[in-house]
Amino acid sequence: TVKGAITTRWEKSEHGGLALSIHVPANSRATIYFPKLVEGDSTIAESGKLLWPAKPETKIPGVLSVQDGDGFVVCQVGAGDYRFSEIPAKA
Repeated sequence: TVKGAITTRWEKSEHGGLALSIHVPANSRATIYFPKLVEGDSTIAESGKLLWPAKPETKIPGVLSVQDGDGFVVCQVGAGDYRFSEIPAKA
């Protein structure tokens, strides 16, 4: 971008879901579509803090909004470094 590089790295997490590391440059925002790959009551965390599903009063630094989309959790974030992970529900 004109503000700097946005970098991402997707990995399979230790829990069997996905993990995403992302860097958003200063004075920028990014919209992230995190796929819901696991059926059931999976959760998504950012740096170990529950992001989705979460109570409306839950605040995670840098996360501007979180919405449930069709097959995705849509997160808008400000500049910074983030580590998202999907944690499948226990069978």
